Amino acid sequence: MNYKHPPITEAVIEIRLSEEISDSDKNKIWRDFIDEYPLEDMVIAAKDVEIKIDGNADNATTSAQIEKGLRRSSTNADEVILLWKNSFIVSQLAPYPGWETFIGRFEQGWSIWKKTAGYKNISRIGIRYINRIDIPSSDIEQPISRYLSIFPNIPETLGSSAHYAIQTQIPLAQDNLTLTISSSLLPTTMAPLLNHKSYIMDIDIGKETNPPQNDKAILELLNNIREIKNQCFESCITQQARDLFNHD
Repeated sequence: MNYKHPPITEAVIEIRLSEEISDSDKNKIWRDFIDEYPLEDMVIAAKDVEIKIDGNADNATTSAQIEKGLRRSSTNADEVILLWKNSFIVSQLAPYPGWETFIGRFEQGWSIWKKTAGYKNISRIGIRYINRIDIPSSDIEQPISRYLSIFPNIPETLGSSAHYAIQTQIPLAQDNLTLTISSSLLPTTMAPLLNHKSYIMDIDIGKETNPPQNDKAILELLNNIREIKNQCFESCITQQARDLFNHD
């Protein structure tokens, strides 16, 4: 369904590899994107974090594998690409321009990436959409169920949540996909809009078992995932939430 004001704060397409590209290839690809994504910075991720405690917590040691990624963005910073040694990511921040524009950016970026990196075995293909549903002050005391169909079941005797975060993972028979849904209520101090309550609906769908390796099949899978994502999102919200996205 198309909305006047889609609640999407970020959309992501990720191609993950079973092998790493070289630093020289990563740097060359980085330069190939300069014209369309002139803003640049480095991102750092900690992987395989390990904490060792030898009898005394004061003697605890921590180790982690640090990975550096490269991030480029458009002049207004809403169109983003991320380059890691084993993944290529295209991201769209709000305002979301629509699927055709977004998938077009992915196709263009993926073509540029492959010219340098060449063929690499793909281990996962996925799409993630992060949605923020802002409830106005006039409805701020309404129960969660007025807007979402996925939320924690809290006994009425305990009152309403000031904050919650839940996640569920569901295997999907279609295309052998995995669906991960995360739902949360932002604390009032973190709500982006004054006098609003904000719910987050984070939907991630990916294929890790025998993902396609050629472009035609990759695009077909991404379009299928997008349709499934839309169905999932619609099943997780109510008509009252839809009305918010279509207000003038």
